[in-house]
Order: sequence, then structure tokens, then C-alpha cells
Amino acid sequence: MTDDHQANKGSAEITTYHCLCSQLLGGTRLPLDAMPKRQIDGSSIAVPGDFGKSPLASISIQDLLVDSAPTILKLDDGFEKRYAARCGRCGLMAGYYLDRSQFDNAETGVNEDVLYILPGSLEATDKLRQAT
Repeated sequence: MTDDHQANKGSAEITTYHCLCSQLLGGTRLPLDAMPKRQIDGSSIAVPGDFGKSPLASISIQDLLVDSAPTILKLDDGFEKRYAARCGRCGLMAGYYLDRSQFDNAETGVNEDVLYILPGSLEATDKLRQAT
């Protein structure tokens, strides 16, 4: 691998996202509109943590607080336990995590392996700049 190729690989563009209150909440290499979507509600499916693990659909999150108690939703095919992920500044729900029990796991609690980002809950930094 050449030095140029390594430099380009490490400099992939990161899109940063803010809550509607303007608080910076995170960044990703793949824009939210290009991420896989959950069929049930159109939420973007992102993997929190290090970009190196899943460089396309990963998101680095900050100042996102997770509710300690789940909200239980009744769906057509059963129930779903969701833990709201909220802006640490204003409390707006930006997304959610599912309960571990939703994945054939005997344990309960927040499954932080996947963050579902609600449509319209985050604004790209570039769009915020254009609005001012």
C-alpha cells in the first residue's frame, strides 16, 4: 500500500451532526440518509463507537444520554423495549437502543451495539451553517 493510499484512507470525510437545539451529538463517515434504515420506523441504523470497526455505518457519539428505564411499545407482531437516547443539553429524543431481550438473549438491559437514529432528529453541521 502506498503512502498516498494510506493518507486517503485515513482522511475519509466525517459528517458531524447536531441536535435541533444546536448541541453537537456526533459524527459519522456515512451520511445518515445513506445509512441502512429500519423498516418499522425509518430510523437510521448506526454502530456506536470506533470508526475502525464498521467504517461506513459507525457513529461517534457524545453528549447523548440514555434513559435508565425502557419504553415499551406495542407493535403489530408483539412488543418492543426501547431505551431513549436523548440530547444531553435539551433532552430531545434523537434515537433509541433496543433491549437485549429483543435479540434472543436471556439478559435484559440496554443493547448498546446498535443505535437507531430517528428521522429528522439530527441536523448536519453544514445545514446548520447554511441556515445562519
